[in-house]
Amino acid sequence: MKYQSVTPGIQYTDLAQPKEFFIDFMGFKVIHEEPDFCVVQRDGVKFCLHIDEEYSKNLAPLFRIETDDIQAVWQELLAKDPTKSRIHPRFKDGPELRPWSAWEFAVGWGDHVCLVFQEWTNKDQA
Repeated sequence: MKYQSVTPGIQYTDLAQPKEFFIDFMGFKVIHEEPDFCVVQRDGVKFCLHIDEEYSKNLAPLFRIETDDIQAVWQELLAKDPTKSRIHPRFKDGPELRPWSAWEFAVGWGDHVCLVFQEWTNKDQA
């Protein structure tokens, strides 16, 4: 037996803005949808987006997505957001090499979900 993957669930007060973020900006596809719940996927990464008033007010989630080409991810998102309004201010100049040997940058909006993209320099650490 082995674990296969993790599919995080994120709570919101409505799904319009998160769906726009994940689908239009991030390039995810909806693979299941109900009025207060949907699952989005891109490659091997999935998120469950839920409507939950209480949790959405008290949790600010952060997720890390590993990639094998962080520059390609950076260029794709920069093309969709040339003003860098969705790029975390720390990374306005592009991905940074962090002390734990991973190149990283982060995206999100306001105090909502933050996705950190990372590419490990030593693939054995990933």
